[in-house]
Amino acid sequence: MATAEADKFPPYLQPLCSCALLAVKCGTSARSVNFAVGMGHYSSGGGSSSSCRHLNFAQRAAPSSTVTRICFCFLLLILSVEADGDWQFSEDSWTGVCEDGRRQSPVDLNEEKAKVEVTEPLIFLRYDRPVRANLSNNGHTVVLNVEQQCEVAIASGGLRGVYQLDEIHFHWEAEHTIVGVRLPLEVHFVHHNVIFGNISHALQHPQGLAVVAVLFHEVDFESSNMVPVLDALEETAGSVGETTPLAVPFSPATLLPDDRSHFYRYQGSLTTPPCTESVLWTVMHSSVPISKFQLEKFRTVNSTSGLLDANFRRTQPLNGRTVYLIIDDEVDIKDNEISSASTSKISHKTLFPIVIISLAAFKIIRL
Repeated sequence: MATAEADKFPPYLQPLCSCALLAVKCGTSARSVNFAVGMGHYSSGGGSSSSCRHLNFAQRAAPSSTVTRICFCFLLLILSVEADGDWQFSEDSWTGVCEDGRRQSPVDLNEEKAKVEVTEPLIFLRYDRPVRANLSNNGHTVVLNVEQQCEVAIASGGLRGVYQLDEIHFHWEAEHTIVGVRLPLEVHFVHHNVIFGNISHALQHPQGLAVVAVLFHEVDFESSNMVPVLDALEETAGSVGETTPLAVPFSPATLLPDDRSHFYRYQGSLTTPPCTESVLWTVMHSSVPISKFQLEKFRTVNSTSGLLDANFRRTQPLNGRTVYLIIDDEVDIKDNEISSASTSKISHKTLFPIVIISLAAFKIIRL
């Protein structure tokens, strides 16, 4: 479905239309070169015009032989890493859009200054399903890749369409701040809008990516949800390029806060070069606990130039952008605080069949 055609549908039909496309896209190609290279593309630290050309070429010239396809994928992944990996966390050396862009991320978030809106709940499709996963060190962060990505996605909650999960990665300390306060850890769930087919194409559109950011706060007890990830981190931290499978199946929902009814939303960018301004950010209002001992494990990760003691970007100016505080319409709200009558939203009666059909479309992928 072309972008122009997708725009003809009402927003509340976007999940259905996108899921139909997803079923077609992921039936075969999600397991081929295009999808695999698209994943490696962002994991290597973002996109660039060079690696995008490699990916576009892959879409036109992906070989049919399984063995050849694997070799072709490996070659393109190397080209992607070479194109995207030549940068360090020294922002003074970041140029181009990173330096001149007007919609850069991260930003400081202030509940008192945010514009409140009410919408349907943000839906995490199959996030609670345990899947096999591996953790890799790309020299800039550690990346958690889960299998069966075509079944893990987000929809609704003000999103126009279905966004498929590509990867999960970590920043220590947090990148987004809350009224100037920086928490010790931030996790990014990176998704692309399925109407664009892969992350490379999605990067070329203003809302091609949807990143869910979860902040973590320090507590005195260890988080059992982080144990499988941190066990793999001990094996992965020492060497750039190292990949370690998690010992047990992993559920992405374990890294989300229990309360998902409130979140910030704004238009921004990748927080690493090339800082492409194609990200619709969702920053969860509630944070997740983690112990100091567990936090310190992230500081043992090696980069190409030594220990990666911190990998966050400083907050960027809003430049007139609006930050929204989204509250889902299942939450009770005082009439004198928010007038739901003036808020555009769809009813649960309308949303329910869309979600059911969307889940059915995801199921088709496995057939």
